[in-house]
Amino acid sequence: MTHKTLADIGEFGLIERLKRFLPGSLPEDVVLGIGDDCAIIRISDDRVFVVTCDMQVDTVHFRSDHTEPYVIGRRAMSVNLSDIAAMGATPRFALVSLGLPEALSSDFFDRMYQGLVDRLTEFGGVVIGGNFSRTDKIIIDLFIIGEAHPDHILTRSGAQPGDRLFVTGCLGSSAAGQLLLSQFDRSALPSTFASLINAHLNPTPRVAFAKKLAEADIATAAIDISDGLAADLGHLCDRSQCDVLVRYGALPFLLELDAAIEWINQNNSITSRESLILQGGEDYELLFTIPASVSLDTLRKIANQTKTLITEIGRIAPRDAGRFLELTDGSNKTLSGSGWDHYSPNRA
Repeated sequence: MTHKTLADIGEFGLIERLKRFLPGSLPEDVVLGIGDDCAIIRISDDRVFVVTCDMQVDTVHFRSDHTEPYVIGRRAMSVNLSDIAAMGATPRFALVSLGLPEALSSDFFDRMYQGLVDRLTEFGGVVIGGNFSRTDKIIIDLFIIGEAHPDHILTRSGAQPGDRLFVTGCLGSSAAGQLLLSQFDRSALPSTFASLINAHLNPTPRVAFAKKLAEADIATAAIDISDGLAADLGHLCDRSQCDVLVRYGALPFLLELDAAIEWINQNNSITSRESLILQGGEDYELLFTIPASVSLDTLRKIANQTKTLITEIGRIAPRDAGRFLELTDGSNKTLSGSGWDHYSPNRA
C-alpha cells in the first residue's frame, strides 16, 4: 500500500480518486454529474437546475491584509458565477457558508458580505441561506443554483474536429495583476496597470453572453478559464475526446501586459507573456467552440449585444492529432496543459 500525499497526486488526480466513492450510475433526474463546470439536475421537461460550489480561502485565493473586504466578497461571488456562465445558465439562488476568525471585525464582515450580495444581485440572484464556523482564516464557501432550459445548455463535451475555437475578453491580465499586487505596494504601481489589477480583483463572469450563446444553439462546447487557457482547454479536449491547434499570434491580451512583465521581472521573477496567457489562470473568460459550417453573424450579434470582445484563436483537431501551439513563425510546439493546481508543488 502506497502513502502518497495530495501534493504527489495533484488536484486532478484527487478528483479522479474520489470518483471511486461515487455511484456507478446516477439517478434519472441527474442530467450531468462530476466532470464539468456544474452538475445539472432535471426539474421538469423544460427546466433544469445548474449547480456549483466553490471555496475561496484567505492567502490561497485572496489576501485579506491588502484587499478591501467588499472586493473580496464580490470577487468570490464572481468566481462562482463564472461556472454558472460556462453552462449558459441564469443564476437564481446562493447558499453562503463562511469560516471566520473570532478576531475579525464586524465591519469587515459587513462589507465583505455586502460585496457577495451585490454581485449576485447584479445577475438577478438572491442569497437564501448559509452557515458560519469559527476558523483560523477567512473561508468563503458558496453553493449556487442556476436555471436553464435542458435544450440550451453548454457543456465541455461536444467539440468536434474542424470546430472554430473562440475566447472572450483578454488573457493573462488577472495573473499579471496578482503578481503586481503580491510583489509591490499598490500605491507605487503606475496607473496604467489599473486594468490588470482590476482583472484580478474584479473579474467579469460572462453570464449574459453565455446565456445568449446557449439559447442560439450554435456552440458545441464551452468552459470557463479558471486554471489557465492551456489547462482548461485540455479539460475541454479531454471531455470532447479531441485535440487542438491554437494560434499564439491570435491570443488576445492587453497592451499593458508587456510593461507589467518588465516590472514583475525586476524582482528576480521570471515570467513571460506566453506563460501568463497560457498558464496564468483566473481569467474567468469563456472558451467555446463553433462548427465551421455555422455563419458567425449570430455570434457577432451576441457579442455586440452584450458588449463582449470575442477572438478566434484556433481549431479543434481529431483525437490523437496532438495539442499544439502554432507560433508566429509558423512552427508548432506542444501545448502544455499545466496551470493552476491546488496541490501541485509549483502552484502559484
